[in-house]
Amino acid sequence: IDTSFVPYVDDGIIMANAVTIDNLEFNNCVKSVNIPSGKSVTLQDLYLKDSKYNIYNTGTVTAHRIKSLNSEYGIYNTGTYTQDYGIFSRTGLESGYGIYNPGVLTLYNGSFYNDYAEMSAIMNRGTLTLKNNVFDVNDTTLNTNSVITSDYNDWYNIKIYYNTIALPDEWLTKLSDWKSINGDDVNSMEADPAFSSIYNLDLVSASPVINRDRKSTRLNSSHIPL
Repeated sequence: IDTSFVPYVDDGIIMANAVTIDNLEFNNCVKSVNIPSGKSVTLQDLYLKDSKYNIYNTGTVTAHRIKSLNSEYGIYNTGTYTQDYGIFSRTGLESGYGIYNPGVLTLYNGSFYNDYAEMSAIMNRGTLTLKNNVFDVNDTTLNTNSVITSDYNDWYNIKIYYNTIALPDEWLTKLSDWKSINGDDVNSMEADPAFSSIYNLDLVSASPVINRDRKSTRLNSSHIPL
């Protein structure tokens, strides 16, 4: 659904219960996909861009292969959200988050890119699990006020703001320091992922992120995992 003729029109789609949507495109909405509280839905193969909220979830979501570009909030989650494969790319935006999570969020095989300072790829105020994700972020990779579950990630240009009662107001810029404090990411790495495109976030064949114990996060032109 293309709403590009006017910025931030109403919601692209409001989800009903037990519904699956796939192979759709939304842009320039207030909320491209809105999942109300009490609803349980499946999202797959969506291309979402230029909206205030690409996905706004207060219900329960299982998602696969989501491409989120240049929104103020790629995912805003106060419910329960689980996603396998997806990209979050933001260029030239001065505010917002790839993911804002006061709820319960699990993300596998995602790729994050951001070229602007003073923005967070992920703002976590809830329960967060990150496995097998790739980060190439110009400023804050993660802002969290709690310990998270995390491993097999690539934290390139790592910059984590960690603010808990036990350890308030801590900036971490080395993977070793993050491992020591969070007690996780044992199998994670810190290397340039070598994205071939800042929009598709494909990995070049020589990327150090490929050919190790973790999977590739690459998607083809149809957003299908390679």
